[in-house]
Amino acid sequence: FLDDFEVYTCASSGDCNGNGVPDEIDIAGGPAAELLVRQSPNHSSGNLSDIDPHPSLGVNLLAEDFLLVRPKRIESLKIWGGYTGDTPAPDAFTVIFREVDGDGLPGAVISSEMNVPSARVETGEEFLHIGEWEYTLDLSEPVDLDPGGTYVEIYNDTTGYSTTFVWERALTGVMPGFAYLGQGCDPNWCEQPAANLSLELYGAVIGRARGDVDASGDVDFADAGPFVEVLLSGTDDPDVFCAADVNRDDAVDGVDITDFVTCVLNAGCP
Repeated sequence: FLDDFEVYTCASSGDCNGNGVPDEIDIAGGPAAELLVRQSPNHSSGNLSDIDPHPSLGVNLLAEDFLLVRPKRIESLKIWGGYTGDTPAPDAFTVIFREVDGDGLPGAVISSEMNVPSARVETGEEFLHIGEWEYTLDLSEPVDLDPGGTYVEIYNDTTGYSTTFVWERALTGVMPGFAYLGQGCDPNWCEQPAANLSLELYGAVIGRARGDVDASGDVDFADAGPFVEVLLSGTDDPDVFCAADVNRDDAVDGVDITDFVTCVLNAGCP
């Protein structure tokens, strides 16, 4: 089984969330968290991420980077993975959000939570000859993130059990590559530029309601002027942009006009 792991050296080193799901579906049945980042599992490969030392590979920790174009509040995460020897152990996940440093690697800690409440479901798929599990991690305190690049470091603690957690890789990633500690990279992080890790982030866009371009708290004809200004000239203000992007396709253009008029006539976007 261990032959299936790579051993690294440093030298190897509307949809305001852009998830393609209309917001009215995202929030159907109540204020459900939106899917903010999606990196689906590849069902074929993974890497150790466990604070409990592996008998031959030691401690290995992983961090995946992602990019946000709006300020967003992260409430929960999903990842996919399994266990060496195909033997599940009680989970004790730590989730650490980190800034991206000047070298593009994990930097200063934004937030850190140990023993994150989690639930797992066996999917019936396999990777690396082991059973695949889907993990939902619910943060005790939501984390507010600014636009730009961020790393999320996630590791398990299977201390006391003869197994090690494996974080499954993703088909594609929002930003290329991931970072790792261990296997020749300690105490500094190293980069694996050719792969990404499975990850979904859920929460909410932090910003103004759709159509409320003038920040009055209402969607009405007073928003028309500011909307046209953004349509013609753009804006550097992410709140204004999010309010004008009424169809949630991450662009303010002619496609938004009909939806904006509908919002105004109904005193709010459907």
